[in-house]
Amino acid sequence: MVKKWADAKYFNVDYTSASADDDARAMASDQAAFFLRANGNAQLMESFNPNVKLGMFPVPAQVGKPYFSTGEDMAFGVSKTSKNKDEALKFIDFMAKPANMQKLVNVSMNDSALKGINSALGQFQDTYDYWVNNQKTRTVPFFDRAYLPNGMYNTLAKSTDGLITGQLTPQSAAEQVKTSFNSLYGQKS
Repeated sequence: MVKKWADAKYFNVDYTSASADDDARAMASDQAAFFLRANGNAQLMESFNPNVKLGMFPVPAQVGKPYFSTGEDMAFGVSKTSKNKDEALKFIDFMAKPANMQKLVNVSMNDSALKGINSALGQFQDTYDYWVNNQKTRTVPFFDRAYLPNGMYNTLAKSTDGLITGQLTPQSAAEQVKTSFNSLYGQKS
């Protein structure tokens, strides 16, 4: 499917060479229709155009209803064998204070798992509320986070890039993914 999209010229010509700044500028100047990255990128877009209008939309599905994909979020933890365990636990206590967690949420334009912390989705809040709260749109983890061994994301990204640039055929991209999967499956993360 990706190869068909690439052949139909559905991808930007600078797909593999554009920087995060390039992508944000394109969104801020209405030169791109959508951007599949973390919420915090909106701050960069707004720095290029304070009047940019942004929102969220669910991923269309070939079968069934649209859904929101979710990746990993931030989590803090301490290894029981850490050489700096006491300092790390103090840091977690510091971050767990509502005022400090609120600052982190504000900067990352996210929500918090802690009660009493206000979400800070910025421009995304209205469309998030509409799709998630009002329309009850399902959220599902990214495919690789749920079904593939740790480390597969890079292989998927590079294989897809190769398809889009024409450096790989669908067969060679699939072989790359298979080789990486077999190598990573069963390894301790």
